[in-house]
Amino acid sequence: GFIDTEHMHTSVEELLGIFLYTFAQNARHRLLADRFQHSTETICRHIKIVIRALFKLSSSVIKPRNLQDIPGKILNDKRFFPWFKV
Repeated sequence: GFIDTEHMHTSVEELLGIFLYTFAQNARHRLLADRFQHSTETICRHIKIVIRALFKLSSSVIKPRNLQDIPGKILNDKRFFPWFKV
């Protein structure tokens, strides 16, 4: 799968919950650590796991139809465009 949970003690549902709470509420890791009862280091690691999984999915799910559909700000910026290559 996209998330290897073989050596983890946290469910995929909790990983996704932590990720969504972080970005929906703009929550700090300290708040998440208290809410989910994990260390801030664990929270950071869990967020990175979900981001990597979403990145793996992005090439099949999030893809522009053609270059004309990519806004110029993204198309002309080498920091952003590699993520949107067709």
